[in-house]
Amino acid sequence: MAVLVQASAESLPADTTQDWLFSAAVAGVALTVWLVERQLAGTPSVFFNELRRLAPELLALTFCLLLASGLIFCGQHNGGEAIPKQDEGLWKDINAEWPILKTADTLLGLQAMLRLVLLSSAVLRGGDQKDSSAFALEPATFMLAAAVTRAVLLLLSPWDVYHLDGPLGGALNLGAELVAVPLLIWLARGMLSAGWARLASLAIASTAVLAVALSQRLALADPGSEYLDVLFSFSMLLDLAGAAWFLIRCCALGSNARSSFMAYAVFALPAQELLVAIFMLSSWGEAPFQEVTALVGSGRPFLVLQASAIAEVGLYLASAVVFTASVQFAKDDEERATPLFAQL
Repeated sequence: MAVLVQASAESLPADTTQDWLFSAAVAGVALTVWLVERQLAGTPSVFFNELRRLAPELLALTFCLLLASGLIFCGQHNGGEAIPKQDEGLWKDINAEWPILKTADTLLGLQAMLRLVLLSSAVLRGGDQKDSSAFALEPATFMLAAAVTRAVLLLLSPWDVYHLDGPLGGALNLGAELVAVPLLIWLARGMLSAGWARLASLAIASTAVLAVALSQRLALADPGSEYLDVLFSFSMLLDLAGAAWFLIRCCALGSNARSSFMAYAVFALPAQELLVAIFMLSSWGEAPFQEVTALVGSGRPFLVLQASAIAEVGLYLASAVVFTASVQFAKDDEERATPLFAQL
């Protein structure tokens, strides 16, 4: 975000942040491999069959990462408007502090791109099926509300406020956020027939989230445009609500949620939200959970939004554990129910 140039220039050492990001990625891959080996121990053919079933997602993910890597390697600023001449020196300092990503905004830009892979998988693989997908109903609806909020925020915001700078910013990020909306509309349509009780609980939760967003907002927008700051907080808190409902539905569905989409989603979602958490923790010029007085609109928004970003990662990791355990228990039950001669 262009308005964060001043803050980012004085932020915590970006080399440390990027080292931490790389370490987290390695740890995530190691955890995924361990969980897969635990689940599929002794059955390599099953492992390769699962990879083959996830081939479309893996190919799309690879293309997405290659595109992002190419844009980052080129190092061009693709924001909505050019960096003002008076800020060019500051922009070079930021690029020097983020030698790989060029700017912290790249984290949010990459997340928006990865989200499209997840949503496309959900649309094509029945991610809206309430009996087999934890993504259906409330999680998809909260994520739709968050996506609409982000789209409105970007459409109403000047290019120098809430739009992203750097290789993955500008029109690319705006397009990714806009494309997510119709995909989520399709995935959330089942909520219309979910019953009045669920709709009422959704409305109550959304109202509570809005109340928190109104009281915990940044001060990045120009005077008179404080609603933009509210929209930013609202979108992040809606994502948190979606993560909480995703975990609830994972627990409720248990071993019924064994689709290929769920196998991809439970590992893709925490990885995506980790990017947001790192951005929120490292982009403001202060240590985590410390308020930047000049950027506080009301309440303690840095504490609330940073804590919510971390909580999202935790909720999605818990969902991955629940999913893996449910699948493993179901597999054990099936093996016990199978006669010995059939197993042999």
